[in-house]
Amino acid sequence: MLNDCKKKGFVSIIVNQEEKIHKKWKLTTAGKITLAVAGVILAGSVISAITGRSDTAEESVETRPSETEIIRAEIPDFSQESETEPETIPEETQPETVPDPFTPQFSADAGFYPDGITLELSTGTGTAIYYTTDGSTPTPDSALYTEPIVIQSREGEENYIANRWDTSIEPVIVNEPVDKATVIRAVAEDAEGNLSEIITHTYFIGLNPQDDYHNTRVVSIALDESSLFHYSTGIYCKGAVYDNYGRYAEGYFIPANYTQKGRNWEREAGVEIFDTDGNSIASQEMGIRIMGGTSRNYVQKSLKLLAREEYGNKKLKCALFPDLYKQSNPDDDIKKFRSIVLRNGGDDYYGTKFRDAFIQKLVSGRAVSTQKSEPAIGFLNGEFSGVYNLQEDYSKHYIESHYGIPDDDVIMIKTEELEEGLDEDYALFEELSDFVNHADLSDDAVYAEYCQKMDIQSLMDYFALELWIENTDWIDTGNNYRLWRSRNITNQPYQDGKWRWAVYDTEYSMGCDRQGAPEGSYRLLNALIDKRYDTGVNFFVQPLLQNEQFRRQFVITFMDLCNSCFETEHAVSVLDDMYQNDYAPILNQGFRRTGPDWRIDSDENMTAYTEKLIGYEKTFIEGRTQACIDMLTDCLSLSGETAEITITIEHPELGAVQVNSVLPERESSSWKGIYFTDYPITLTAIPADGSTFAGWKGAGLSPADAQNLTITVPVTQAFHVTASFF
Repeated sequence: MLNDCKKKGFVSIIVNQEEKIHKKWKLTTAGKITLAVAGVILAGSVISAITGRSDTAEESVETRPSETEIIRAEIPDFSQESETEPETIPEETQPETVPDPFTPQFSADAGFYPDGITLELSTGTGTAIYYTTDGSTPTPDSALYTEPIVIQSREGEENYIANRWDTSIEPVIVNEPVDKATVIRAVAEDAEGNLSEIITHTYFIGLNPQDDYHNTRVVSIALDESSLFHYSTGIYCKGAVYDNYGRYAEGYFIPANYTQKGRNWEREAGVEIFDTDGNSIASQEMGIRIMGGTSRNYVQKSLKLLAREEYGNKKLKCALFPDLYKQSNPDDDIKKFRSIVLRNGGDDYYGTKFRDAFIQKLVSGRAVSTQKSEPAIGFLNGEFSGVYNLQEDYSKHYIESHYGIPDDDVIMIKTEELEEGLDEDYALFEELSDFVNHADLSDDAVYAEYCQKMDIQSLMDYFALELWIENTDWIDTGNNYRLWRSRNITNQPYQDGKWRWAVYDTEYSMGCDRQGAPEGSYRLLNALIDKRYDTGVNFFVQPLLQNEQFRRQFVITFMDLCNSCFETEHAVSVLDDMYQNDYAPILNQGFRRTGPDWRIDSDENMTAYTEKLIGYEKTFIEGRTQACIDMLTDCLSLSGETAEITITIEHPELGAVQVNSVLPERESSSWKGIYFTDYPITLTAIPADGSTFAGWKGAGLSPADAQNLTITVPVTQAFHVTASFF
């Protein structure tokens, strides 16, 4: 077998015959075999294929090999692994679930109770019920249910996960007891040995959704201890990967078990979600993975939760996010998910934790994909694990839900790698890249051809956003960009084969590295103009700026966003609302759990530090539009002259006015914006159903132009125009 693997340039190492965890590693130029972590085998600690536990819990989490047992090897470049790499092991055949009459029934609903309760379990025709209280998977080897279960408050109990040393290279040991809940997981067995689906319910005794969590959503995750902390295969600990590779690494990326990606590092878990009133709205088995980049090294991990048919349900069905509807059909709410994300804040982990959620909320509704997000409280095996952003997950299923494209027809690129689609689909991305790099896009005919390949409004919205927030983990690092398209071209909306852009991971921005100073350097826009790479995100726009048609529309779009999404009063209002109502009440308890140590202080000091950061963001917002005007003027050789336009609507209940790409809220009687005098703007009157447009007044319009629904008006100076409807 080894010789065969050498011919193919990799070696597959199997940990044990039960789990068959394996990984591919290339041979080095010297012919040495670079072994994966799976090569570290713990004597006497074989994981059960049934329970996922080791022979003893103590062995599974504490046993460590001696120095001579640790295999030394070169450090592989884990950062290049893909979240969606092809599966290297076949999916295991799951036991068939038994019909509903066999499913364990709980006498008390999951949720919050002021005092202890007594829980009874029953099953229609099953002969036995087995259950666990530690988060582990119930099996016939678990406790047999014979009498009611008394569930009491766990206040004051010693921490388990919160005082572990192996969850981070900079662990935070929490000495004070954190909040704890009781997780009951149960399975029924009939006379033939068939097992029902697993039912997981969480009980918060002595805790209150309002007083303790300020009506924040709660997500409870329960899984085998070994899935989290087994030295070789636990996904939440440093483990063998760190001992083999991480301890020798330098820089930001330190390999550990929790930095591993792909299906081999997914574990089954019971997931229960509670709404803002503390009611359970979903409970099912799901897959769980650690996700993110360098933020995996933090004590609190970002988690991806995946619904799969093999776990019992191929979709998570519940209303997670208010006002979430399909772009292809705004009357249709999205209440089904294949995967969701619990995000730790990424690069904003130590800050406000919601900067990315705030930025994405500002541009929702534009021609870019965004992720709906809500604050959430997390529990891991019944123990409080911190404050998260509960967020939509980008995938082919996201595109299907939002845009109506069949999931098997979706192509998605993430930072130059194929994230969704067939291997041969990458050629379509390469074709796009080659076209941009070699075509003369200053030619309007060539530009028109490019517009058949790219949704230009999506591209302009995306680049204007990233430049306005000055994302420093983006263009000059060639990082954090996604674009997608349909493989096939039909006459259905969004199935036109055009590439469109998705916003994510934006938090390292808004002057976060200079106390919110809005001016900043021009390096981002300069990167578009002065550098031309064959790879990286900037090559999508740099050649386009040579085309006057695109250049004009890009500048207008940029100012559209400055006058709407990023308008100072609006953006500050959204920021204040998210902070005061969503995050301020829960952030401090999150920091006390997850650290870092320097962030843990009195409530007063922790709040003061957070509000100082919020103040920096406001400083950025208040000065950023003028800074961008200066930046665009210098980098694109504009005049620098701007003028304010004012739009008034008579009887706004009868109609609205669209300004370029901006459609102000209906029933707004007045709207103002600032635009460069270099280019005219376009106004379009939109009568409400049953109403008629009566005409325009002002702006020096001729009688004929005043009757047109759409007019183009030069911005040579400030002007006021009125739209009338009847």
